[in-house]
Amino acid sequence: MRSPPPCLADLAGRAVAVSAECRGRVSVWQKSNLTLTQEWLQCWVAKIKAFLIKRTAMQINDIIREPMIRKWQRSFCRSLLRGLVVFFALSGPALAASSDCVSDDEVDTARRIAACTRMIEDVTEPASSRSTAYFKRGVAWAMQNDHDRAIADFDQAIGLDPEDASAFFYRGISWVLKGDTDRAIADFDQAIRLDPKSDAYRIRGSAWLDKGDSDRAIVDYDQAISLDPENSNAYYNRGSAWLDKGDNDRAIADYDQAISLDPRNAEIYNDRGLAWARKGDNDRAIADYDQAISLDPHDAVPYNNRGLVWKRKRDYDRAIADYDQAISLDPKEASAYDNRGLAWLLKRDFDRAISDFGQAIRLDPNAAGAHHHQGMAWSLRGDSDKAIADYDQEINLNPKDARAYLDRGLSWAVKGDYDRAIADYDQAIIINPKDASAYGNRSRAWRYKGDYDRAIADADQAISLDPTNANAFNNRGDVWAVKGDYDSAIADFDQAISLDPKDPNAYEIRGLAWADKGDDDRAIADFGQAIMLDPKHVRAYRKRGWIWNKKGEYDRALEDYGQAIVLDPKDAHAYLNRGLVWAAKGEYARATADYDQAISLDPTIVYAYLGRGIVHYYSGAMEKAQADFSQAVTLKPDNAYVAIWLDFAERRNGAAGYLQEAVKK
Repeated sequence: MRSPPPCLADLAGRAVAVSAECRGRVSVWQKSNLTLTQEWLQCWVAKIKAFLIKRTAMQINDIIREPMIRKWQRSFCRSLLRGLVVFFALSGPALAASSDCVSDDEVDTARRIAACTRMIEDVTEPASSRSTAYFKRGVAWAMQNDHDRAIADFDQAIGLDPEDASAFFYRGISWVLKGDTDRAIADFDQAIRLDPKSDAYRIRGSAWLDKGDSDRAIVDYDQAISLDPENSNAYYNRGSAWLDKGDNDRAIADYDQAISLDPRNAEIYNDRGLAWARKGDNDRAIADYDQAISLDPHDAVPYNNRGLVWKRKRDYDRAIADYDQAISLDPKEASAYDNRGLAWLLKRDFDRAISDFGQAIRLDPNAAGAHHHQGMAWSLRGDSDKAIADYDQEINLNPKDARAYLDRGLSWAVKGDYDRAIADYDQAIIINPKDASAYGNRSRAWRYKGDYDRAIADADQAISLDPTNANAFNNRGDVWAVKGDYDSAIADFDQAISLDPKDPNAYEIRGLAWADKGDDDRAIADFGQAIMLDPKHVRAYRKRGWIWNKKGEYDRALEDYGQAIVLDPKDAHAYLNRGLVWAAKGEYARATADYDQAISLDPTIVYAYLGRGIVHYYSGAMEKAQADFSQAVTLKPDNAYVAIWLDFAERRNGAAGYLQEAVKK
């Protein structure tokens, strides 16, 4: 077998090697009319996936408060029951003690409703007794969650006795549980005017908290505490208001006081756990959730919250176990499925994640967050169309969520639709002009559209907003490299590495810049550092193999490509590049075997056909060579270099030649 002329072999080898590298930018060899494959897109997708995974891990701060609203409503129900005991104890003696309606004894609500109805319908009963009967029947309806009937009875009680503070108070509670906080506050105002007791201030404070007015809530809690310094619930509720304001230390101080007064209240431990989690003290948060669970093992909320902290600690298995328990206790709670889905997402089990997000959406179709998370899962699974559909739904539900536009823009970018990506980044920036990541993503979109000046302008803005963000410097460095300003590129990569010296990708891309400058030794050093930081960094092995091949260090190149294949046996480009090295060593059978494997993994990989065709050409197998070159031309009809090889093969086969036929056309 004849060896190929050195110049052609070297040129063909460089074409194959460069096409196989995830450079993500125009290289010096591209300027010789050699074109890249689409592998840069695969790298771009990989970077997007890494970004989404990283942000998923950070979402605990957004989700950890979700159980609070439901828990607050439940605390109202418990307050109502506690209030009933107080009322019966105080007002019973004034009425007919034998009546099931007014008895201090525990009476079935249906019996109480029937007894109170008889009193109400008895026209001989005095107005004061009938007013009490309406009140107690209203409370019984409330205990059955029939708040419309409860309110109707409280109306009657107030009509008969406009000075009855309790009727206003409990009607306010029913309004709260119906979701009408304004009417509730109006009734609490009346209850406080008539009888300024501690619980009235405390419950009104909770109503203000539900409306988002933490300051007014704290004023009411202060008053409740001044009236009853031993009221643990007042400290507990004020702690929740401080937590709502973001003052975790004051929240913890109030929770401490509430626990000292009521050490068996599981809810207080749960909420103090929330405060510790917000302060970043995960171990104390878990200790409080443990205590809450030991006191009330049938409450789903602390399991859900403890799972969130395990997720933050990256112990996803324990997180999932806690979410499992939360779901078994409360299978209708959408947030537990959503949270478990995030844990599966971080474990890269995308199918289970999608299943849980889907269940969360079925339980709560208006859960914008679950749509967002499911969109992330589809994106990470590689289905951009389904991801976009979920982001569309989220934007319909919450059009002011900049993250939804940001992530939908990423999905458009993966599909190569940079105009739509840029439009979404524009919208994200309008909503949140201080978000450096939106400018960074738009910079990359401009870069892939070939508008390098706009790309640099956006990268500059991203850096000005967040000068400690290593990715922003990496992005700008990439654009400088595309523009051929390798010194500026390397300066940005240096800055990125100084900010995040443990990021293997920063060393990888700086290595590319050194290679573009022709400094192969520094390129090899950077690829080696990337491998040291991440021994499974397939691209770094391939790129170092490419440099070794360029330097004629074929055995070292083979070793790096072999390791890349071990790490990713489906990496077509690793086989392609190793085939190149075998060909350079004269091991043509091995070269052909690797080209075959590359083509079987990726039938669109142009340079595998070219490399195999060159081997066939110099082996004298002209028909096979012509077939491979013809397929390469079909895939890359505008590539002059591939066309020249097809012309050579056709001429050797006695045909007119591809180029001569092209000229005739």
